[in-house]
Amino acid sequence: MTIRPIARPKYFLLLSLAVSLLACDNSFRYRPREWQAVNEAVWSKTIGEVAIEHYGIGGLTGSRGVTPEFVIRNASERTLTVEHVELVTTTGKGDRTRLPSDAIEPRVVPPGASTRVTIFWKLPEPAIDRLGANPQIVVDFRLEDERQRLVIVYERGT
Repeated sequence: MTIRPIARPKYFLLLSLAVSLLACDNSFRYRPREWQAVNEAVWSKTIGEVAIEHYGIGGLTGSRGVTPEFVIRNASERTLTVEHVELVTTTGKGDRTRLPSDAIEPRVVPPGASTRVTIFWKLPEPAIDRLGANPQIVVDFRLEDERQRLVIVYERGT
């Protein structure tokens, strides 16, 4: 008695690929405007002696949250503290919403160090509907006693 495989491996692979492509949500991506591209997925900006790398805002179309991530390199001799981060959105209806991040506590970046800061916003509707055309992230930070505000404006990317 010979046992024959139910399906040939190449047909199984093609079927698996087709099912996974059909089952996945599309994704969305926003890149920061006027930031230097490091590569197609990372952007950077330098403010004095502070360099920031950022991966943009992205996710699956149906997701109800966004989780932007930053790497902050403090080349100064002063301690940097990220005090407040806020997501500003404008939906197609023209309303403007400010969502402070409850998840962030003051993040300290010592002189000469790098720190990864990840922020999570849970949204009441799918992120792609809430973010609109040009969302913004507002970051308030200080270098010892010097307070600064960074406003990041985004545009849809590929």
